[in-house]
Amino acid sequence: MAKRSLSCVVILMALGVACGEPDITVPEVMSVDFYPPNGSVAISVDVQGLLAFSHEVADPSAAAREISLTCLGSPSPSCLTPNEAGCTATAQANVIFEPSGMQARVTATSSLLSNACYLYQVNGGVEAADDAVGDLPSDRRSVFRTN
Repeated sequence: MAKRSLSCVVILMALGVACGEPDITVPEVMSVDFYPPNGSVAISVDVQGLLAFSHEVADPSAAAREISLTCLGSPSPSCLTPNEAGCTATAQANVIFEPSGMQARVTATSSLLSNACYLYQVNGGVEAADDAVGDLPSDRRSVFRTN
């Protein structure tokens, strides 16, 4: 071991190069958390969803277009395998970003169906305001069941 350390020091002194493990910087990437969280049950039919982004989004208006609320149907037996019964119309929702650009509130334009499965989705590609932060790399989803 001493020989290896000595040769490393000699190379370092001669070439001005560091020895050992290289420094690796892992880039930050945008992420999002949901309320209600994925797998939640007995959620009120008038729930207001909250999406919390890890970083400020670059364009809240563009990001809002990438957020959706979808009725999946009745649990059969759970929301992992819902049937489409009961979903007679596409769930419409308003998406409003907080001034910080890090939180979006998702409100259905009408009450959700009772005992139904719903999906919040944010499509991948939502851009961060900070150029050093990578975009949301892929679609993110949260499924919940109303009471």
